[in-house]
Amino acid sequence: MDNAPELVKLGSWLEKAGLQVEPTVAYTLSQNSVAERLNCTLITKARGLLAAAELLERLWGEAVYTANYLRNLTPLEDKKKSPEELWTSQAQKISHLQGFGCVAYAHILVARRAKLQPTVVKGIFVGYALTKRQYQILDPETMFVKLHISVEFNKSQKSGQLLPEAQQRCALLERTEDAAINEDEILSNIDVCHPPVMGADEADEPQAAKEQSGPEREPESVEQDTEPARPPERVLRPQRTRKQPRRFEDGTATALRVDTRPAVETTTPRTFEEATQSRQSREWNLAIQD
Repeated sequence: MDNAPELVKLGSWLEKAGLQVEPTVAYTLSQNSVAERLNCTLITKARGLLAAAELLERLWGEAVYTANYLRNLTPLEDKKKSPEELWTSQAQKISHLQGFGCVAYAHILVARRAKLQPTVVKGIFVGYALTKRQYQILDPETMFVKLHISVEFNKSQKSGQLLPEAQQRCALLERTEDAAINEDEILSNIDVCHPPVMGADEADEPQAAKEQSGPEREPESVEQDTEPARPPERVLRPQRTRKQPRRFEDGTATALRVDTRPAVETTTPRTFEEATQSRQSREWNLAIQD
């Protein structure tokens, strides 16, 4: 037995059951060659199943379980029979085997769906069960594995693209490829202008012309009047013509009208005689005395 921590606990339990446990030397795989050879075989098969189905490494457990299930149904070279047939003494049927990782359409029971809901769910086939009529189907949306009986398989379609992580990875690769293509197009459209090579005589002519013309004037900056963008004018609906209600036109409802004119017209006297002879003479006399 290997000296792995989880196996050491198992060894103590086996010793209590009356079995003799002999651990191997650390880092010496040759002492446990049968178990290590089987582990290498299962890992190699699981790696091939994941690569062929284009699935993620996080599904390695289902791949190893399927690899071991297929190994038990494969005839041994020296025995000409499968391990399952040697164990049960019955001929095993392989008509139920399907392609690992293919697209599967599992039937939804009537008790688990409404009347107008879909009758099947699209998933990924990831393994078998103890009963040959049951299959393990992975739901790519919830990432849960459920057992189904009525399943239709599409072996020609790989289901690796159904997983959200695979879809994100493919989208990232497409964006990277598009960015690389656009960069190549931009670089190919750039025209590189090289300055012309002038001789010694041509190089002296601009300097002499510059000395005769005098100091250069700085170019006047041209300011462009840029008007801010005006917001689009709001189109208002036409207003209706407001008219006085008809009940005020015949004069029958004059009680509702408000007369703002003064009840008595008053004028300011201009002379002393007009002030003493007016109706407010008393008030004017008191005002004059004050």
